[in-house]
Amino acid sequence: ESAEEHFRYNYYRKKLKTAITLFRFNQAKKIIHLDLGCGPGLFSWVVHDYMLKKYGKKPGDIEFIGYDYAQEMIHLANLFQEYLPIEYNFDGYFKVGKIRKMLSSRDFSDCDCIVTFGYVLIQIKNNREALQDFVHIIQDLFPSKSCILAAVDAYNTVEKRQDFRDMCKALRNALSDAGIYVKAKPIGNTGSTMYASLSQ
Repeated sequence: ESAEEHFRYNYYRKKLKTAITLFRFNQAKKIIHLDLGCGPGLFSWVVHDYMLKKYGKKPGDIEFIGYDYAQEMIHLANLFQEYLPIEYNFDGYFKVGKIRKMLSSRDFSDCDCIVTFGYVLIQIKNNREALQDFVHIIQDLFPSKSCILAAVDAYNTVEKRQDFRDMCKALRNALSDAGIYVKAKPIGNTGSTMYASLSQ
């Protein structure tokens, strides 16, 4: 990872822009952002800032939902939401059952959804149960008007990039096995990113 100031924020923003451009994201009135492995909520800030500045969205047009298995990270994300000088609607969860219950009770058929992954894909290498949790959470977004996925990692070693590619492949396969059609764009050899359009 680079020592550049705000590196990860800028990196995520660039990759978000690419995902939206690749799949001609609809940008309906209501946008749902689901960040898996959300940590303190950095990807939510990126989506918030980008959508408001680029597309003139209002804070109420976007709903931010985060999941992280670490309760401390959700607590930190809530603190940031409370004290940052911006308004955004973030709901964080650290229990799979609770986020799934919330999502399954909702109707997303008129919403455009953005699903993001940061470092977490490498972190769950060889953890099939965690991967299945992510798949089940994503399933609960359907039916939706549209859904795009951006998986982003900032590791720059050959070994870590290979781990990332392996986990992206495992994620695509697990989603397909769950009945979700994945239209993925090539990851490439020089970066740690995957973009996809998801549908049932």
